[in-house]
Amino acid sequence: MMPNVDEKTEKIFSYCIHCAALCGVVAYVKDRYLIKVEGDPESINNAATLCPKGLSAKQEIYHPDRLKYPMKRTRPKGDREPGWVRISWEEALDTIAARMKEIRERDGPQAFFFQKGSTDGSSGAEWYRFFYRLSALYGSPNHGGTGHICCYSRSCPGLPTHLGGRGLHPAIDYDRTKLVFLVGYNILHTKPPLARKILEAKQRGAKLIVVDPMLSPTAAKADIWLALRPGTDLALFLAMHHVIIR
Repeated sequence: MMPNVDEKTEKIFSYCIHCAALCGVVAYVKDRYLIKVEGDPESINNAATLCPKGLSAKQEIYHPDRLKYPMKRTRPKGDREPGWVRISWEEALDTIAARMKEIRERDGPQAFFFQKGSTDGSSGAEWYRFFYRLSALYGSPNHGGTGHICCYSRSCPGLPTHLGGRGLHPAIDYDRTKLVFLVGYNILHTKPPLARKILEAKQRGAKLIVVDPMLSPTAAKADIWLALRPGTDLALFLAMHHVIIR
């Protein structure tokens, strides 16, 4: 049975590791069991708010499908039942190393691709340098991460192209802004800390425009909701450029 929060419950202050926002969290722990997590009301990043990813911390630990040790497939790929069996860490590492050596000797090091997850906010910020070192020692220039599905594809080529230099841009001044323009960004669900700043700006008189085919929770808060047909974003932006330049 899950313990309840009482005077014996320990409050541990930490931060969420799921993105670069590093939102402050308060973990309630009793008898070494995580009861729940909440946003830290003293955090300047999120002021007691957390997105669904941050609130799912307990599920990550106690979900019955969480992987706690290496599993090895015993049946061919494509079978409805993969036949997973538990193996030791030693066997897992030896199997991976042997397979990597086999590929390099047979097809050359460039036949191997190294893929990593996001490092923002997590311990990946410490190990990712060793990850690149491993790919270099192996002899493969092929490695990737999550940049192609994250903001890096925008930040790396886009900001230098439009702003010059290394693409560094000033922080958004929500306290003085008079207009917030969001495109396909349901910020109420994806980044509550920023959503709070935008809603506070609205209370001070700022206008919110949301471009989104769907009436998202963020679009429902907008002063103007532009429900574009999917695929017509470029037409809107070209029209805006035309009016601004003219």
